[in-house]
Order: sequence, then structure tokens, then C-alpha cells
Amino acid sequence: MVVQVVQASRCLFLNDQRLQPDSADAAAIHLFDEETGTYNVPFLEQCDDCGPMMLINLFSRDLGLMVAPGNPLGIQGLADLARPDVRFINRQVGSGTRVLLDYHLRKAGVDPGNAAIAEPISSCLNAQERGRVGLGDTVVIIGSGPIGCIHIALARLHGADRIIIADINAERLKMAEPFAPDATVDVSKVDLVSEVRRLTNGRGADVIVTATPAPTAVVQAVEMARKGGRILLFGGLPKDDCKPPVDMNIVHYNALFLIGTTTFAPRHYRLAVQLTASNRIPVDKLITHRMPLADFKAGAMMALEGKVLKAVFVP
Repeated sequence: MVVQVVQASRCLFLNDQRLQPDSADAAAIHLFDEETGTYNVPFLEQCDDCGPMMLINLFSRDLGLMVAPGNPLGIQGLADLARPDVRFINRQVGSGTRVLLDYHLRKAGVDPGNAAIAEPISSCLNAQERGRVGLGDTVVIIGSGPIGCIHIALARLHGADRIIIADINAERLKMAEPFAPDATVDVSKVDLVSEVRRLTNGRGADVIVTATPAPTAVVQAVEMARKGGRILLFGGLPKDDCKPPVDMNIVHYNALFLIGTTTFAPRHYRLAVQLTASNRIPVDKLITHRMPLADFKAGAMMALEGKVLKAVFVP
């Protein structure tokens, strides 16, 4: 049987070139469509003026993973590639195996960008667990960078009744708006402690998260917490300015909990991956820039200038 194929490859098509009728009786085609998860047909259907054609399927592809003898890590499927104890190497960008595997990874909820930000989410999960953030809490987060935004999302998931985000940088506060805090406080214009007292009718906040390296945030947190309030000291302080003048009488007489938090357990990482895969943590709002690795310097400068929340660099 003679097979007439008019479009043979994506490369020819992208270069505005096309096999002309009668130029060949058959042409190989191996193109994967990420929207439909199928090969070849969607690309051929894009050609409205190519005339009749027939597609003969000759081979199928089996996708698998190579592991150490005996499979010591017990890897059973693609979802296991998101585990913190698993290191994974993908094929080179542009290869057919890479395109197909990336498609199945996304279907399994394992997005490389998601995995890249699972670590900071894990640390925030550990902090809010230790601070017992829960139903009905008023939570104040000082610092509206990526960590502050993650804390907004997690506090909402934990059932916080009211979430207040504060920052001295108005532009950074705007970047937190997609996470829908109940109130924003521009510390460059108002006194943070007085504003939180006003917003809580003088009661103070149940939980305060210091998502900033500014020592003054610790002082403010102590002064705005309600009696029995929990203060999560999340942001580390500069080594040469790590002894803020905290009024320990307030800590004592108001029975405050000062909780230092850092790192996380493997279960926090697993939960972080699940939260990003299900979009309960809005990754599309957190990763504001995806850039090629060649643009790392430019992306790093943007991050230092506070123009991004999280940037993911793709090799």
C-alpha cells in the first residue's frame, strides 16, 4: 500500500516547510502532543490544506525507570520521584523520552517547579504545626515575601479566621494580594502594633509569624500578641544583631509562647508535595517566574531586588 504523508515532522513545520505531494511515498513521524497525550494525529490534523493521508502506527513506546539492583528505595511509580530521599535524573531537554516523561510527571502531580519549592513549604508546615495554628485564629505574618505568602496559604488551610500580612515594602505587599489575606499593613505608614490592636479590637493576635530577618519584628510580635499567644520565630536574625530588646515582663505576665522553628521532617515534605500537586498551595501564584538556566544571573538580580516571589530555573 502506498501511503501519502504531507507533513512529516514538527521541525519542518516550524520552519514553514512542508513535504510536497509526490515528493515521497512515506515519511516517519514521532510527535507527542502534551494536551491530548497522544502521538502524531493532532499535528497532522493541524494541516487544513494537506489533502488526504493515512497514518500507519508501527511501534509503541514503553516508559520505565532504571533503579539500583533490588530497588532498595522501593520506587513503585512516578509519584515516588517527589520523595525527599529520591534523586532523579531526567533525559536531556527536547528528547522524546523527556517530553513523554514530563507529561506523565505532571499527570502524577510531580512538577519539577513544585518539587523545587516543596522545601520551604515543608519548613512552614513544621512551624505552623508547632504553633498549633487552627480554627478561629487571628494570624499576623510579618514579611510578605515567598515565606510570608506560604504562611498565608497554610494558615487558611488550617482554618485561621483572620490573616493579616505586614511589610515595610508596599510593592512586596502587592505581591501577597493574590493569596487573599484579610488585611494588609504597610509598616512604612502606620505603627504595626497599634494597627493590629485596632484590627483585633484591642485583643491582639493569636499567632504571629516573623517571616523576616528584621530584629524589630520580634519586639513587635511580643507587643501585639494576645495573652497566651504563640509567636513563631521563623526568620533567622543577623549574627551581629540577634539580641532584640524584648520586654520579657510582657512574655512572663501574658504567658506568651516563643517558638523557634527551623527545618522539617520527611512527613512535612511528603505533605508539601501533596499540597502543591493538588494546588491547595497555589503554586502558580507562588512561582512568579520560570526562566532558563542561562538567565540565572538576571533572575537572581530580580530576586535580590524583590521583583519575584519564587523563580524556577529550568536547564
